[in-house]
Amino acid sequence: MIPRYGDASQIRWFEAEPCFIYHVINAWDNGDEVVMLGCRYRTPRDLSGAPDEERYAKAIAHLQIDAYVYEWRFNLRTGQTRERLIDDTINTEFPTMNNARQGVPTRYSYNVLMKNRPLGAQFAGLAKYDCEDGSFTAFSAATTSGTANHRLRPRTRKPRKTTATS
Repeated sequence: MIPRYGDASQIRWFEAEPCFIYHVINAWDNGDEVVMLGCRYRTPRDLSGAPDEERYAKAIAHLQIDAYVYEWRFNLRTGQTRERLIDDTINTEFPTMNNARQGVPTRYSYNVLMKNRPLGAQFAGLAKYDCEDGSFTAFSAATTSGTANHRLRPRTRKPRKTTATS
């Protein structure tokens, strides 16, 4: 981790469970911690329970996505890392959020529902995550032809009526 206005001499390393992350949702400062949310890939295991590196590499190369929403907390004071699974119910990736909230606490993430096929992933809908309590709402269309690169349009407020005075 590099401080926001730091340089290479200020890099700090943290230990965390090894994994593959394709996309990060957001990260922000929270007291002594840096909180990061992301889509963590499920690690394929062999019969002994050890990570199956060959299956992992093939899955990634062929976009056989099996990802879930996850949180890491890196404590800058103690050097410790805390990790938490937010949801492992549905397979989602390609997260987006309100860009005005980048670098500050984020409650909601909007992710693409993934459906795996032999020759790659298929986008099957969208999921809205509440990253605080782990709940989600999934939306799936009858056809699944293109929910990638989704964008959010922030809710606009109605203009207030004003009266002219003289």
